[in-house]
Amino acid sequence: MIRTRTLLAGILWVAFCAAPGLWARAQPVQPESLEQGFVLLVTDKSGHATTESPILLASNHNGWNPNDPTQALTRRSDGKWQIVRKKPELDSRLNFKFTRGSWDTVEMDANLQEIENRLLPKIEASAIRPGEPPIIELVIEKWKDQRPPEPDLHRIDPYRGLEVTGDVRRMEVVLLGRSRDLLVWVPPGFDDPKNASRTYPIVWMLDGQTAFEMVPAIGGEWDADGVATALVDSGRVAAPIIVAVPGPITPDARQTEYGVEALGPALVRDLRSIALPRLVRAFRGDPSRAMIVGSGIAGRLAAWAAKAHPEAFGRAFSPEGLARPESEGVPFDPSWGSQLRDAMESHLASRGPSGIAQPGVMREPELLPSGFMLVVTDKSGKGSEARPLHVGSNHNGWNPGDPSRRLTPRSDSKWQIELPPSPDGSRFAFKITLGSWETVEVTSDMNDIANRELPLVDAGSLAPGQKPVIEITVEQFRDAPPDQDVRLRVDPNREIPVAGGSLRRVEVAGGPVPIRRDVLVWLPPGYDDPANAAKRYPILYLHDGQNVFEKLPHVPGEWRADETATRLIESASIEPVIIVGVPSAGVRRIEEYVPIPVFDDIPARGAAHVRWLVDEVVPRVERVVRVREGRENRVVGGSSLGAVISLYAATEHPDLFGAVLLESPAMLAKDRALLGFFEGRSRFPGRAFIAVGTHEVGRDPSDAARNSAYVACAKDLYALCGRKGIAEGDRILVIGEGAVHNEDAWAERLAGALEFLFPPMMPSQ
Repeated sequence: MIRTRTLLAGILWVAFCAAPGLWARAQPVQPESLEQGFVLLVTDKSGHATTESPILLASNHNGWNPNDPTQALTRRSDGKWQIVRKKPELDSRLNFKFTRGSWDTVEMDANLQEIENRLLPKIEASAIRPGEPPIIELVIEKWKDQRPPEPDLHRIDPYRGLEVTGDVRRMEVVLLGRSRDLLVWVPPGFDDPKNASRTYPIVWMLDGQTAFEMVPAIGGEWDADGVATALVDSGRVAAPIIVAVPGPITPDARQTEYGVEALGPALVRDLRSIALPRLVRAFRGDPSRAMIVGSGIAGRLAAWAAKAHPEAFGRAFSPEGLARPESEGVPFDPSWGSQLRDAMESHLASRGPSGIAQPGVMREPELLPSGFMLVVTDKSGKGSEARPLHVGSNHNGWNPGDPSRRLTPRSDSKWQIELPPSPDGSRFAFKITLGSWETVEVTSDMNDIANRELPLVDAGSLAPGQKPVIEITVEQFRDAPPDQDVRLRVDPNREIPVAGGSLRRVEVAGGPVPIRRDVLVWLPPGYDDPANAAKRYPILYLHDGQNVFEKLPHVPGEWRADETATRLIESASIEPVIIVGVPSAGVRRIEEYVPIPVFDDIPARGAAHVRWLVDEVVPRVERVVRVREGRENRVVGGSSLGAVISLYAATEHPDLFGAVLLESPAMLAKDRALLGFFEGRSRFPGRAFIAVGTHEVGRDPSDAARNSAYVACAKDLYALCGRKGIAEGDRILVIGEGAVHNEDAWAERLAGALEFLFPPMMPSQ
């Protein structure tokens, strides 16, 4: 009995001692952390994947390449697909999706809607055999190319021929979160200089795809242009502009977009807040003389719009008769043209009482000499003295925490701020924040909103010097919950995958905004090869370096410098080059990047920034990487204001920087004061690459003047470089047709810049 108890006690003791290990083995582990790797086993429920169109893995571990042959899955005899993955070199979780070779064939859910990036589920360690890769089974429901083809009625081809009386022009707007083209008919004589100050009533037409032309799938057209021309020529109506709003064609889609209980009010809101201001600016539309037209369910939405917003849509008209039932798609009846004629004659009569208010003088508040007052109702209740509301806008460099754009709380719980006129004649695009883009305003269900624009005001009703008051409401602010992992946005040690070569961090401190930041140093392929140990390289310093190698939140894109440089080096189109991304100071970026004061209430600390760049950044970087001597081997560049500070650095230290890369130089403020500043400088670098887009400000017709100003300024800068001694063969001006002011455009032109600045060396060199 004693021996039995002793044996039992020994067993219990062994179990007790082993318990921590058993507990540890029971814990779930990430498949990416396993030394033996793991297997992905995929079932393609759609059956679309074949050996000719195989499944591939696109992930953050392969630069999100949708057609990486090393990530192709193998088809098994049971019809499933598999790939064996080794433990990744990158110490990060695998984010991935499956494709069949392109993003046009990416996986979708069963309803053909986009899915979130996949993450691997954790596995119980006790279920993993030693040394054996675990199998993770996944299912693909459908692929993007399974979506049935539909006529793209939201994107009207601007080049197709339309047989209309007068002229139809395209205006791109975002409605319900989707870009689509409105067709705007302008009457004969619209462009005549003698009519330059004339305003025009607005006729809105829902289901606008049938306003001016026959649509075979619908079987008719309104002939709105012919009707309007006949009425104008006979003098029975004041010449209007007609705005055709293309809509959906299937019954279900129409119920969703036009339904008053569905998305209809949101569509009306977008027409009123986004499309209408542009119609007023670009086409001299007068919303005080307006009518809105629709048939069927679109007619019911038109009636709702006229009742809810008579100041924007005037009166509603919905025709009688229905030769084609609503259940078959877009309704239509041949009699609607004549009914439209009668409605326009009634609503837009040029003589006699029309019942429509006479036009006021509608102006953009930000263009008034007095400026304006913005009053905000915070429905979320998150704003407080400790977390005040701020305005981040295109007029303060999109600084979300600008102290000069902090709102003041009022006794009625609203917030207000008085804002000055536009500094450069541009419209005011903005959002409200609690001091950062992580706390930007969102919808009540926490979705992003489009940039706000101010509604037009009746300037004639204002007393001299009176500021119009614009009231808006913020439904909610994005505010990350305490348990949300947001380290990617702030962690200086986060992993940044690159397409080729390698990336190193060099910590620097100081500058006009005294913060510590990591300079990102990209080394070309082969830099670390022993055979190249003595080789030295030219170097390119790029401002706004946080956007050079990766896309960060709230930024449209990245320069894709590692992808482009790797491709050009491997094809021998350029010589291997080191690229250094010098991050900006974030919310205080403008301070660092302007050498003279050109923005109200923002100090100019560009000189201090260049001293820091020359005295701290360049020596610090070039102590740890092998850089070829000589100013001709050192280039500085950037985009927008980053281009401005780069040119300043090169003109301040042409002995250090032999060339500049200037993308979309932003020099229009204060009547091109920056261009005048550089005109007065005597020393310039030896070479210059200058580039600009034809649509820097945007593609709206009202942006044409500002777009032309950007191009003209770039041309003048190119000429200035010539007058300052840069030979014609050593300077280049690239004008990107259709390109706008963002990272995607700069990335598109980067290859040409690198080929110009770093051509391949001749063998004798």
